[in-house]
Amino acid sequence: MAHDLARLEAVELLPFRAVIDVVPAVMLAHVVYAGVDAGRPATLSHAIATDLLRTRLGFRGVAVSDDLEMAAIRRTWGVPTGAVHAMEAGCDLLIIAHTPAHLLESMRAIARRCEGDRAFRARVEEAAGRVAALRERLRTLEPTGAAVSAYEVIREVARRAPEAARRASDPTRARNP
Repeated sequence: MAHDLARLEAVELLPFRAVIDVVPAVMLAHVVYAGVDAGRPATLSHAIATDLLRTRLGFRGVAVSDDLEMAAIRRTWGVPTGAVHAMEAGCDLLIIAHTPAHLLESMRAIARRCEGDRAFRARVEEAAGRVAALRERLRTLEPTGAAVSAYEVIREVARRAPEAARRASDPTRARNP
């Protein structure tokens, strides 16, 4: 997509802003937003996964990659390298859904990178903490909690739409953490 950040703020991010404080996880797609990062898809983009999602929007939940075995990643970077880039960019939970060998190679690539790079290791530990918190949250849901949560998210989107539209009209306004 060739849209710049102002367009994303005004249109694509509008519903997300409305529910950012109530959704526990989001999935990043393998879509290139050329106006934000022309060189990498959202899943592998620090500018999107960290600068936009975490810093600008204030998202504190789990960022999930789309399946790293999809052609956009597999053919360009390879699954293990894509996994390292996704973690580096800001994804907390990586999906490798089809090939056990790709999963093992990716785990090894991440472990090797952790051995020689303290900052990357801290990033992986941060991701593990977010995933553990989400797992605990899901573990303690009542049996009907998932359906109620989905309903509450939809209700919250509808309730916050006017507020989100007002905020989106001022792209220089950063969210308070």
